[in-house]
Amino acid sequence: MVLLIPGLPQSSLAQVNIGVTVAFAPPDLPVYEQPICPGEGYLWTPGFWAYDPDFDD
Repeated sequence: MVLLIPGLPQSSLAQVNIGVTVAFAPPDLPVYEQPICPGEGYLWTPGFWAYDPDFDD
């Protein structure tokens, strides 16, 4: 027997699943020649780049 009391919240068991699939690989990473660091304590890092399939169009 179930006793329902008005005013008390009822629990709900809801689930949501989202999946994402990418069917192609990213481009190869660019190769940089590392320049000489200007002094002790400096660290060289490559610049920002982003993949743009329309760049050469």
